[in-house]
Amino acid sequence: MQFGMNDLPKDVNYRDRDGGSLSPSTDQIMESTGSGRNPDSSSMPESEAHNASFSTRTQRTRRNYRRRHRSYSSSSSSSSSEASGRSASAANEQEPGLENSPSSLENESSQDSVVLWSSSSSSSPADLVNLAGTRHLFEEEDLSASHQSTPMLRSSTVEPKPAFLSKKPLQENFLIHKEFYDRQIGGCGKSCAGFVSRYTSSLTSIQRMKRLHKLEFHKGCVNAVAFNSTGVMLASGSDDLKVGLWDWARKKLLCSFKSGHTSNILDIKYMHLIGDSHLVSCARDGQVRLSDLSAVGISKNTRRLIEHRSSAEKLALDVDHPHVVMSISNDGFVTQSDIREEKPVKLLRVRDENDSAVSMHCICINPVLTNEYCVCGGDAIVRIYDRRNAKLMKCYSPSHMQDKLRRKQITSAVYSHDGREIVANYQYEDVYLFNTEGGQFTNGSVRQYEGRSNINSVKGVSFYGPNSEYVISGSDCGHLYIWDKDSEALVQCLRGDEAELVNVTVPHPFFPIIASCGVDDDVKIWIPGPKSTVGEKFEENVEKNSPNDFPPDSDSSSEVHESDSDEDTSSCRSTGTFSHVDTSGKVRMVDVSDKKKTSRSATATGTVILSKPAFDLLSKNAVDKGDVLTVAKIAGIQGAKRTSELIPLCHQLSLSRVRVDLTLEHESNAVRIEATASASDVTGVEMEALTAVSVAALTVYDMCKAVDKGILISNIRLMSKAGGKSGDWKRD
Repeated sequence: MQFGMNDLPKDVNYRDRDGGSLSPSTDQIMESTGSGRNPDSSSMPESEAHNASFSTRTQRTRRNYRRRHRSYSSSSSSSSSEASGRSASAANEQEPGLENSPSSLENESSQDSVVLWSSSSSSSPADLVNLAGTRHLFEEEDLSASHQSTPMLRSSTVEPKPAFLSKKPLQENFLIHKEFYDRQIGGCGKSCAGFVSRYTSSLTSIQRMKRLHKLEFHKGCVNAVAFNSTGVMLASGSDDLKVGLWDWARKKLLCSFKSGHTSNILDIKYMHLIGDSHLVSCARDGQVRLSDLSAVGISKNTRRLIEHRSSAEKLALDVDHPHVVMSISNDGFVTQSDIREEKPVKLLRVRDENDSAVSMHCICINPVLTNEYCVCGGDAIVRIYDRRNAKLMKCYSPSHMQDKLRRKQITSAVYSHDGREIVANYQYEDVYLFNTEGGQFTNGSVRQYEGRSNINSVKGVSFYGPNSEYVISGSDCGHLYIWDKDSEALVQCLRGDEAELVNVTVPHPFFPIIASCGVDDDVKIWIPGPKSTVGEKFEENVEKNSPNDFPPDSDSSSEVHESDSDEDTSSCRSTGTFSHVDTSGKVRMVDVSDKKKTSRSATATGTVILSKPAFDLLSKNAVDKGDVLTVAKIAGIQGAKRTSELIPLCHQLSLSRVRVDLTLEHESNAVRIEATASASDVTGVEMEALTAVSVAALTVYDMCKAVDKGILISNIRLMSKAGGKSGDWKRD
């Protein structure tokens, strides 16, 4: 049937997220859906009775809409008592077989929304609603699904579900019928932009999220993605040291180029310049590089803006100063560069109260007060600074972590759209939200978002929605988690990486679209689909993937702690679930006495980058200290045999073979080192191969340092391993 102008109530109040009146009351729903008994259906079978009564109920619903429209304003004072009576009567006289109908579920959960449905099992909402151009939104799906916070509860015989699954989102603020009707007829305040904004922030769009496609090009883990200012293009950076520029909607790679980095790209962003013609990136080699793009996206050149002594972890851009980029390094230095200037400026080094440097992972600029920025990393504290005077303004951490600030780490923190809130992703912990105005929420507690696991890598976190209505983060289980910000309810859990570990989630600047990446060598694009992806096994899957490998802390509703620079950050031992750390956080050597000896091998590589003069001397075997390549090869073999003496918790193995090869790469003035170790033993030989590469690289440095003290040792990594319980593994 057609859904026309007269089928919608014009004077019905609706309730928004803030508690204002927006949606019809329960009695209106029950009257409009015709919950009364059909007197002629008593002698019929259930299915026939339902079908026979459906046409009558549909006509009654349309008449009730019109009647309510005529009488709502004049009889509002007396309708509430009559409505309650009708509701009770309808509940007592419900049709046979309708105990689990969408209408009854709506009444049980107090989800006050207009629902049109067929009691017949063969009927679907697609048979009832046929809006032009929008039919796909309702195919094979109950319309009430978008208003449900969670699927049907499991049997009482099952163990109680985790407490965080009992949290429910605020009532839906997006009614599909009304929104599409308003959009079609137009009118004041019914612009297309307003429709997109409301849909993006709606629970409906979140619960319909599904993967659109994969962007496949890279040959290594994708660590960074970024949309441009218009959202039309997307840039990606990877361990393969390349940058890809995408027309993501068409799944088309526009171009790719070498970034100029010598180690894993960790972050990438479009600068706020006209035409999106400049791309800035940072990497584990400590460099921040600027790529100048032409109109067609071809890289003209890349140049180094900043060079940190350790890994450059994250970038931050200033909307008010589009030529400025800030970066933070793992050793705690915050550096700022203006691309029009030749030299960068070091703003500060993050230190604790003992004047010890703190390792850092993330930096973010307040989008409103752009002189303010937050940093986080090697402890449980989010620090806010003013870059005009390098002054520490505020510090935040959950109160239950005050006695273990050094035991926790923060992998990511970002501001909300208005700069009033900061969401932080804790390792071995949950995601927490802090209010930057006054230091704590009016209810005296931080927001806490539970369910995901963050142990094995650096996870990002993001706000989602035009007004930061949701919080998004990846997980070690390979899923993408979305929480309702205000209620802390988990509203979506999507399977992200097949290889597990979703590390980065980036929302589109305007539309309900998310890009994610992680250990896989692709980028995944997520958009709302035709029906809800929150199925009946939602809670079961979330509970199965929820972390059970770190103990919960004392209080889940902790007060926000605000302190100044003299806060207590006493050192504590780290805790975790790695094989060399027990449940109490103490270091241990793994017991391998019960393991059987098997054949094992491993290969590792690394690179030593020299200046042109030093490389020329090495290639001609003219270094004063002697034959560099031969000495480095011998040193690498010797280092592999003595790994257990250098690394405290490594077992002593009987190596059957160690091979070290050094290759000259003239184009990059570099020496590539490859080491392979083999043994028949109870544990793997990965550490022996890595030690061989490391010692060989240090030997090259030692013998050439008189000529070049700026030699760079980089990209030492395991390439493959074979044997053992975990099986074979090979880096792509």
